[in-house]
Amino acid sequence: MDVDHVANFFNAIRKDESLKADINDASVSTMLCHLGNMAQDAGHTLKIDTTTGKVLNDDAVMKNWKREYEQGWEPKL
Repeated sequence: MDVDHVANFFNAIRKDESLKADINDASVSTMLCHLGNMAQDAGHTLKIDTTTGKVLNDDAVMKNWKREYEQGWEPKL
């Protein structure tokens, strides 16, 4: 990620400018990094639901899908 990319992202939020990179591409890239880390930690290949991106048939790995936040630090959506 470079300065121009970050500036474009902030301008899209602040000034309603168009993104130069498709946000869907970024979300897929980020998800692949997370899943790769989860597979590395698990020590085996993961089966993934291609619709949701969630790991199939592996409750131990899915424990890493989300985290517990300290009170007051929970994300607000």
